[in-house]
Amino acid sequence: MILAVAAFYYTKVENSLWVEDKQMLLATNSDPAYGAFLNQLQKECPYYEPNGARYRGCLTNLLLERGNEVNEYYDNLIADLRANVDPEFLTARETFTDHLAKLNRTWLTYRDQFCMAQADQYWGGSNQGGFYNTCRLYETEKYRLLLEGFREEWI
Repeated sequence: MILAVAAFYYTKVENSLWVEDKQMLLATNSDPAYGAFLNQLQKECPYYEPNGARYRGCLTNLLLERGNEVNEYYDNLIADLRANVDPEFLTARETFTDHLAKLNRTWLTYRDQFCMAQADQYWGGSNQGGFYNTCRLYETEKYRLLLEGFREEWI
């Protein structure tokens, strides 16, 4: 009986922590898609279930997975751009490919610095690393969507 009450209490506390932290995360971002992103992230990495270490590990693993997906998507986009040898768009395509390569070299630095600045608001908190990785995941998703848009325009 005591275990059942304790489990119920801690489940309620964890759920309320998720709600409070989600509200703080949403307060730092005015992008309407961010709320939907957080809801999807909650399905993939349940907040502090069963504990904080497992949650942060899930975020780290998901970030590695998404990073690999973005790298693969970028490599395929560049290969497809180079495979198109239509002379009418050769200069534009080469210029775009050059700019895209420069963007790809710098976006990780931007993402990480931006997210560090965001996470600094929670300095010393138990979930600062979680906030940092959540931000990095969201910025990675935004970059992937940007690459998808480029694919639609150029391929």
